[in-house]
Amino acid sequence: MKNYSIIVMLLTALCFFPTVNSQTQICDPAGNIVLFSNYDGGILNIDVDVDIPDLKIGVVSYEATIINLSGTYVNNITEVIYAGYNGNADHCAGNLTVSINGAPASAITAINFAPTPTIQNSNGNNSSIVCAYSCDTSSSQGGCNTADQIAGYFLTEYAGSKVYSHTTQYGCWPVNSKISFGGNCCIIPHSGCSNTYNIITATACDTYTVPSGDETYTSSGTYLDTIPNVAGCDSILTIMLTINNSNTAFESATACDSYFWAVDGNTYVNSGIYSTTFTNVAGCDSTIILNLTIRTVDTSVTVNSTTLTANATGAYYQWIDCGTMLPISGEVNQSYTATANGSYAVIISEYGCTDTSCCYVITIVGIIENTFENSFAFFPNPTTGQLTITFKETYDQITLTVKSIGGKFISSTVIKDHEKVTLDIEGANGYYLVNIESSEGQHAILKILKQ
Repeated sequence: MKNYSIIVMLLTALCFFPTVNSQTQICDPAGNIVLFSNYDGGILNIDVDVDIPDLKIGVVSYEATIINLSGTYVNNITEVIYAGYNGNADHCAGNLTVSINGAPASAITAINFAPTPTIQNSNGNNSSIVCAYSCDTSSSQGGCNTADQIAGYFLTEYAGSKVYSHTTQYGCWPVNSKISFGGNCCIIPHSGCSNTYNIITATACDTYTVPSGDETYTSSGTYLDTIPNVAGCDSILTIMLTINNSNTAFESATACDSYFWAVDGNTYVNSGIYSTTFTNVAGCDSTIILNLTIRTVDTSVTVNSTTLTANATGAYYQWIDCGTMLPISGEVNQSYTATANGSYAVIISEYGCTDTSCCYVITIVGIIENTFENSFAFFPNPTTGQLTITFKETYDQITLTVKSIGGKFISSTVIKDHEKVTLDIEGANGYYLVNIESSEGQHAILKILKQ
């Protein structure tokens, strides 16, 4: 039974053996305070292997601790303070009583059971310094103190000094603790500080950076932040954060010639990407992006003699008489050949847009040259073959010559003392030129269409 009890005790001790952060943390290389804190107490062997003048050591535990001091620079120690309780440390060596051993004769030593903290932290024990096993100052320590309370207490006790390192853990002290190992916990409040705790609400668009600038959040939630208060101590902020989001909407539009965008009140005449920003109901930016296509109908026309051709291809066409602004029946092709003098235009429809060309004046038949003024008339034009010419006075002799539009001679007729003549235009349908000359020197050139 006795051996069984020893095995159980050893297993229990192993279960509570400390896991110390192996990452060395030096709070202030010029500091002279070295701190150790845990919960289970035990035997703390401190090897002073670093030359730190005016070395001051602080130890905190809920269970009794036997502090053994040694090492090359042990005589640098000027003060040692134990704070906490004096339990029997039954998880470690068992039935211990707090003691401080190996300090120089000139050093001040003190054992302070449950002294009053100098720093208040809602997550730690605010009535007594009793124990500390974690560097976490933002969550409950289960009746123990937070690391900042431990550091603050010894900074007050050792006025004018700085913390060199702080090693904290939950289980029993390790077999050997060298000063050169450094610490694993650097929570350094101002000496004698009284931290403040505040709850604030914040609303932001898309992102929020905490007052300290250390973190930026993109979602609603509850967050913690620490900033200096007016006394130069920590102000712990609980931030109740609401994140509202900006909006981006996309719109596409196709228009003929121009587009009025009611969103921003502008009229656009060119295709492109346009955007505007306004505040949405959540107070954040709302951006609307317009993808605009402007369709422009090509209304240019090429004129070749009496034929007008729209330059737009693959469109719908309707030729019109500009004199009446009425459609010309059946003229819905890309080209139109005028059959009478006049002014003509084309209505073009493509891409869902419709526009009208300019009016083009076509002179296809009639008088090209005339020095007779109003002394004669002719009809009909166009004609089916016969052309009648009447004169208001009698000329001694009139010579009538008919040529093709290309200048080929067709016929020639001479009349004397006649006021009316009828010509038979021989040849195929098409345009002909009729030249009229009087014996008195007047002349005229007529353009006649035979059809």
